[in-house]
Amino acid sequence: MRKISIVGCGTIGSEVAMAVDRDAIPMQLMSLYDVDREKAVALRQKLRHVVPGIAATHARLVERQGKVVLEDAGSEQGAQITPGATLPSREPVERPRLPR
Repeated sequence: MRKISIVGCGTIGSEVAMAVDRDAIPMQLMSLYDVDREKAVALRQKLRHVVPGIAATHARLVERQGKVVLEDAGSEQGAQITPGATLPSREPVERPRLPR
């Protein structure tokens, strides 16, 4: 099973985390990160079946990342994450469809 970390716990990041939680997306949620730590904490509390870590810094998220990093972050936050969060294997990733 692929592992995923989510950067940005707004609308899109939250929807993906909830979909992973209900097994609609077959991935293991490893960690959450948001510039506003309280958003990450609040999202984790909404999850019923998975308990991801909350990364305190960009460096910690990169250490915990799995094969996929979902970046749902504004340009400033995303620019800080992306350089360290590239996929070393560069293997193609299927794009799961979110249930409506």
